[in-house]
Amino acid sequence: MKLVPFILILSIVFHSCKKSNNEASKMYYSYFPTEVNSWIEYEGRRIVHVNPLGTDTSYFYLKEVIAEEFIDNEGRTTLRIERFEKDSLHHEYVIKDVWYSNITNTTAEKVEENIRFTKLIFPISGSKTWDGNAFNTLEKWQYEYDSLHLPRTYNNLDFDSTIKVMQIENVNLFQTQIAFEVYANYVGLVRKSYKNIDNDNGSELELTVIDYGK
Repeated sequence: MKLVPFILILSIVFHSCKKSNNEASKMYYSYFPTEVNSWIEYEGRRIVHVNPLGTDTSYFYLKEVIAEEFIDNEGRTTLRIERFEKDSLHHEYVIKDVWYSNITNTTAEKVEENIRFTKLIFPISGSKTWDGNAFNTLEKWQYEYDSLHLPRTYNNLDFDSTIKVMQIENVNLFQTQIAFEVYANYVGLVRKSYKNIDNDNGSELELTVIDYGK
């Protein structure tokens, strides 16, 4: 007589765990990996626009490494990201700076040059929009998911599932603001394009993945 309730309890626990795992997978946290020692390498291009002098273009290579996980002073799990740069494949990487990131139940955040951006929000779906600058003092940029779970290829690297976040698209006679980021499942950021030019003054940045690993 006691066997039935016991089996019933086991069944409830099993289905609850299964539901929890399924719900976690549907949030798609895996687009913003957090594994220590994982790294991504990019080829990059910077363009600086100065009116009336013209433009200055430079090319470089960048490597980001998740170097450490720790608890910050607000009790949040935080990742320390060491960033290395060089101007030629034949040179050695030199550390450039350190950024930080946090992932919560609903957001993926990154602190870049002491400015916090909300890169992704969870669960990932096509109806989501959010202010990527909600945690800083910059002007409001309304981020949105532009495409979801699509295959893409960069530099002969194939990614089965990627998402594209359109950060801003504002073009008029005096100003061009176009920025987006692409994230690959279980890899992270694989493509970044940023252009912010006002009256021929401003900057552009392009990053494209060339390698990654753990």
